[in-house]
Amino acid sequence: MVNTANDRRLEILEAATRAFAHTPFNSTTMDDIALEAGVSKGTLYLYFRSKRELFTALYVHIALRQLAAMQEAARLPSPSQVERLRAVFAAVVQTYTTQPEYISLMPDLVQQVMVEAESMALTQMYNAQATQLIAGIIQAGIDENCFRPVDASLAAITVQNSVAGVLGRAMQQPEADLTASLDFFLDLVFNGLLSKGSNEHATPS
Repeated sequence: MVNTANDRRLEILEAATRAFAHTPFNSTTMDDIALEAGVSKGTLYLYFRSKRELFTALYVHIALRQLAAMQEAARLPSPSQVERLRAVFAAVVQTYTTQPEYISLMPDLVQQVMVEAESMALTQMYNAQATQLIAGIIQAGIDENCFRPVDASLAAITVQNSVAGVLGRAMQQPEADLTASLDFFLDLVFNGLLSKGSNEHATPS
């Protein structure tokens, strides 16, 4: 039972997620979303003035959910900064594995929302918070001699972009195992490509 305006808004966003996941943005109508949400079209417009406004709100909802999951994972007790970093990125992947419709939405979100100045500003804000969180873990690992002394912020951005690539692969290959892909990527991050005992050093020339 929906008790508050916030509950109703969330219910509409969840319905919109299902509608947009099954039908592209340009083909989905407000009537479709109202039907999926079980509300009248008039009620829908009380919460969102247009389909684009609703779509932008959906992007914000997903971004906030992902960021909150990362922050919660970072706060949990962990035996090492390596495991804390793993937990943070596992939380990112879990956001999408528990709500696979989000993967279906991503191409449209990128195309329709990310080109708008307001949405780009929101993206930069969320990315900055995520970068700060990850950089803090990396810096703590450096301080504990767990990680090599590198630029923690640059390392955080690099890892973030790579994880985004893992998610991007899921858009192209829906059958891809996101968790396995993340584990493989993090293994490369933490252990590198050089075999144990190798005399090679991967330093810039």
